[in-house]
Amino acid sequence: TLTTLEVLQDEFVAFYVMASVALPFVAAFLWDRSQWWALIPAYVLMAVSLMIFLVRNELLVDLMVPAYIMLAIALPFFVVFLRDFQQWWALIPAGILLIAGLGFLLAENLVQYVGAAVLIILGIIVLARALLGRGPDRSDTSSETPATDEPAGE
Repeated sequence: TLTTLEVLQDEFVAFYVMASVALPFVAAFLWDRSQWWALIPAYVLMAVSLMIFLVRNELLVDLMVPAYIMLAIALPFFVVFLRDFQQWWALIPAGILLIAGLGFLLAENLVQYVGAAVLIILGIIVLARALLGRGPDRSDTSSETPATDEPAGE
């Protein structure tokens, strides 16, 4: 109906359809937060619909497409790690995919964006660790070893 009434043009049809299919998954998660599995298909559908939109509007061209795909796949792994630092394993696929994605960006002559993106990502990681990290309390002196009355060396 929307295409017949010319509300949606060619480049927006695929984006609209993919986003519409993702919406029930988001609703399922919002209805019951224990249904976290619904976020996986919702994220995939939204990432693909955004990619279709960007490619159709020529904002993603040539090697930027595989770079987008690699970085889009890496993002959930970083989220897993940032939610729980004990899940360090997530940094392995995230790092590999990030390096591959950045490699495609470098090949596309987007070096000026890579430096800024790396600084932003590192800043987010440092900020997240500072806000969410629970390191040892440095003011607690009870863990120091007590002095003994025995002379040294005996």
